[in-house]
Amino acid sequence: MLSFYLQNIKMGYIKAFDCYGHDSKWQYLCIMTFQIVWFLFYLWLPYKSDFALLIFLFFFLPVISSNTRCLNYYGYSRALCLIWLIAPYIMLFIPLFLRKRPVGKEG
Repeated sequence: MLSFYLQNIKMGYIKAFDCYGHDSKWQYLCIMTFQIVWFLFYLWLPYKSDFALLIFLFFFLPVISSNTRCLNYYGYSRALCLIWLIAPYIMLFIPLFLRKRPVGKEG
């Protein structure tokens, strides 16, 4: 279980600039929990303003990327990511409630 969790976190950072792949809810949840724990640790560090942009990229880039890959996995448009501009806190939890879209009948 721990190796699955660590593998998903590692892949989340490796694929931080890839918004075209696919992530399941579990992969997204692993990245989210790791980022929340890491952020809570960051709140206790002194002189945090010196690294503000770097920390911002480390916190949010993998989450946004995984969020987009999760939308791809469940068959939703990446245009739904525009909600990040309007309500980012809501967008954090949207992929956790998605269901796979049924594929249309061919033929």
